[in-house]
Amino acid sequence: MRPSLRHHLTLFSLLLLAAVLAARAPARAQTPATDDWTPPINLSQSGTAGAPQMVIDSSGRSHLLWPDSFRGLLYASGSGESWSAATPVALPFAATMPTLVATPDNQIHAFWTTAGSDEDALPTLQHSRVPAGQFSNPLAWSTPQSVTSSVVSLAVASDDSVSPGQVIGTVGKTGNAGSSSINPHVHFEIAIHASLGEAQAESHASANHSANAAGDAFAPRFASACLDELGFESTTGPTMKGRRPDPFMLMTCLSSDKPTLEAPEPALQSTWTRWSDHYAADAFDVDVGL
Repeated sequence: MRPSLRHHLTLFSLLLLAAVLAARAPARAQTPATDDWTPPINLSQSGTAGAPQMVIDSSGRSHLLWPDSFRGLLYASGSGESWSAATPVALPFAATMPTLVATPDNQIHAFWTTAGSDEDALPTLQHSRVPAGQFSNPLAWSTPQSVTSSVVSLAVASDDSVSPGQVIGTVGKTGNAGSSSINPHVHFEIAIHASLGEAQAESHASANHSANAAGDAFAPRFASACLDELGFESTTGPTMKGRRPDPFMLMTCLSSDKPTLEAPEPALQSTWTRWSDHYAADAFDVDVGL
């Protein structure tokens, strides 16, 4: 991550979906009994079903999608012991199987990638959401939004545990990062909001630095709980821009330690600088961490 870019990340509180895999076989469902599995239920009534995606909403109801070679995208819902009939659906992600995530406000979120607009363009990561009770209604889904225009692949899912050095995905070099003077990088934003709904509506536009009540309340607490105590400051920019705190400063305050800063390989050094070129602290070395 390059400190000079001030990247931010909108925080979402998401629950990880449970995915069940199958390969061109009738889709079947099972629920755990006391000691073993109940008899399988044939949900697809077809021998051409593909790998399904399933999510359980906050009320405990299961929602299941799977592709069928002849009928297209099919949907069923149920309690785990009884299921609705398989129904063809025309949802925003069309033929692309999404990753499904349920949140405590009884919303279901879909994330999927779409091909770029031209032959050389990288896939874009898209997002749409729907009230759980209206999952199969195509008009109830929100208008798809592009989360990023340079995702190549994702190697982890929401709530996965990760370790230092683990690959979490790959990104491309498009849009503002397309310049030869800008290295490939992760666009990392933090925005402070009062509710999950407000966070989900965040624009992801780092140029938008407008304030909100949650950010105004957070700023003095951020200062008193960490920055003032450690003599921690940004020497090249503000600590907060409206509702957006400096991500390096906030993540440092939340971390007990972090890997020692290492110089990147020569091919990535065109605009590389040390953390200490942009930050200073009385109580610790900003290039090492707390």
